[in-house]
Amino acid sequence: MCVTYYTMNGRLPEEKRSFQTMAEAISHYRTIPMSGGRVLGMEREDFELELVRCVPVFPDSTEDVMAADYWGDDLRIWTELKAAVETCLRELNPRYLLEKDYLIPVPAGKPLRKELRNKLLWRSFDGDYFFAI
Repeated sequence: MCVTYYTMNGRLPEEKRSFQTMAEAISHYRTIPMSGGRVLGMEREDFELELVRCVPVFPDSTEDVMAADYWGDDLRIWTELKAAVETCLRELNPRYLLEKDYLIPVPAGKPLRKELRNKLLWRSFDGDYFFAI
């Protein structure tokens, strides 16, 4: 199964460029202006998945974020996808993950400290989660 990578400057199909390696795609992705709605993705047979997308994070700034619509099960099934996501995290250092219509911090992947593992979240005495320990 042949995996290729692509970049887009905007959402128009004619702006799409294909690459054989992830390194080539990332190199080209970095040359696309952040104001153009740049996208980095991968394709395999009938699948096309966005890996990274440049979005407005604040009113006056844009940032590269991980596209997260495949974040769950596909990473266990598709080895190339997992490697591509890890490469994007390492090379582009996105701070956020796009989850539906909102941004969440990219999971660090580090285990909890030993004393916090297997612990439960308890509400405060008045039943409010705001002060949970």
